[in-house]
Amino acid sequence: MPRLTIRGVLTFWLPAMIMLAIIAVESTDHFSNAHTREMLRSLLAWFSIHPSLRAINKANLALRKCGHVVGYGLLSFLFFRACRGTFRALAGYYDWRTSRVTRLPRPHAFHFLWRLPWALLAMAITGLTATADELHQMTIPSRTGTWWDVLLDSCAGLLAQILIFCFAARNSRRAERTQLAGDDARVHVHR
Repeated sequence: MPRLTIRGVLTFWLPAMIMLAIIAVESTDHFSNAHTREMLRSLLAWFSIHPSLRAINKANLALRKCGHVVGYGLLSFLFFRACRGTFRALAGYYDWRTSRVTRLPRPHAFHFLWRLPWALLAMAITGLTATADELHQMTIPSRTGTWWDVLLDSCAGLLAQILIFCFAARNSRRAERTQLAGDDARVHVHR
């Protein structure tokens, strides 16, 4: 009977948990606007670049917002991956000895690559994490938690799910074409 082993939990869920831990650390005072601005200024000074305070503030804001998009997009992807991997393991599609997918469900590979419940769960976890992160930041004097950042983080998670959907659709079409070409070749050989 298929089951989720310790190796499966580590393979699929540990990366998502590590990303949650990274977000929790970044929510502390050590990653406040003042600290990251100073890190950026020091890095630029090391390269003998000395922009104005206004330019550093703009660059710092842009980098922080890009960090939100990348971090929460990655979180959404990792939770989607964990849900998909757990499904594959419990459905008997994954071999832990070889770390390979053993068979594809018929007739359509797309359902093996993407399912709405996986995406919805990943989006819910991303939104809840963003909300908890911003609420935590509201309690730290050097941080400012905003609902706009929750929206930005949730949109990043949604963007990740849209990209996963697009790649899954493309890859399933490619797999089906390859499978059809293989079926045609077998029919031709048998004639």
